[in-house]
Amino acid sequence: MKILQFIAILVLTSVLMIACASGKKQNRTEPIITSTELKELDTVLKEAADNIAKYISQNIRIALLDFDAPSDKMTTYVLDELATNLVQKRKYTVVDRKEIDLILREQGLQRTGEFSDQTAEEMGKLLGAQYIVSGSYTDLGTYCRILIRVLSVKTASIEVQHRDDVQKNLLITELLKGGKTVHIPMEAPKTPSYKVGDKGPSGGYIFFDKGSLSDGWRYLEAAHEDFEFKILWSSTYDNITTFDAVGTGSKNTERIVKFYDDKGKKDTAAHRCAALNIKGFKDWFLPSKDELNLMHKNLAAKKLGFFQTTSDIVYWSSTQSNVSLAWYQNIKNGNQDHGNKNHPYRVRPVRAF
Repeated sequence: MKILQFIAILVLTSVLMIACASGKKQNRTEPIITSTELKELDTVLKEAADNIAKYISQNIRIALLDFDAPSDKMTTYVLDELATNLVQKRKYTVVDRKEIDLILREQGLQRTGEFSDQTAEEMGKLLGAQYIVSGSYTDLGTYCRILIRVLSVKTASIEVQHRDDVQKNLLITELLKGGKTVHIPMEAPKTPSYKVGDKGPSGGYIFFDKGSLSDGWRYLEAAHEDFEFKILWSSTYDNITTFDAVGTGSKNTERIVKFYDDKGKKDTAAHRCAALNIKGFKDWFLPSKDELNLMHKNLAAKKLGFFQTTSDIVYWSSTQSNVSLAWYQNIKNGNQDHGNKNHPYRVRPVRAF
């Protein structure tokens, strides 16, 4: 009887030891991603473009700057496919690769290195792009990971990030052949310096330099000519909070556009400025009261900028005076006053960079 009890205890102990060993082994086993859970590269790039279209507004200029991969062939393939998918959305102006390569050469950079956010932001400004697209390839053994992200040039924040795992098929194997060009670590390109009165990137005139880059801009550039001769500040009387100071015209314009978009009205002076595309630059706004005054002092008074300076011609600012009035300026004599919002005056768009 005692022998049977001993054998039973021995068997039970062995079973428990096997179970414990099995449990420990199971805890050390990592999840395995099978080929059925992986996607093809073209599918991932199409889905990345879909995500960009979902979160990034239309009518903007976007530049596909870089894809950091083990080979130049893969970098080219990914950027070309992604560009094709974005162009087919018919929502964006995609910067041509030749234009990007030209700027890279001018700055002593090349596409085959990984760009820092600062470098990407500066490149976006030089290209006149509102958003920069970059990405990377990571080898994970039996599969690889593709990362695509979109950086806002204005806010330096990542707006969209798409990551997916891709199966290593014949396409990936072929794209990895040939290696990549050895690159020198990249420094942020320097924005060309300007002084007041110089011609700016869009062909207009620089009328303000705050001395250093901050909040995404340093210079204010007036468009090279008037683009609206007779335009209302607004067709209705509404109270919109706006500001006077230099550097607030863009914010004023955004507020006015949003306010009247919500009301279904898109015929304001601010809308006309925001909708402009001058030499690929789409970041125009209606200047604030103080910005408009600087345009008088630094441009019109010095006979720069092709302003209309007859005594009866005035220009709208984006600064409201009250619910029915907004500020304007006589560019010839410099007098600022407020006029009825539904009276037509001239408009000279401005951009900050």
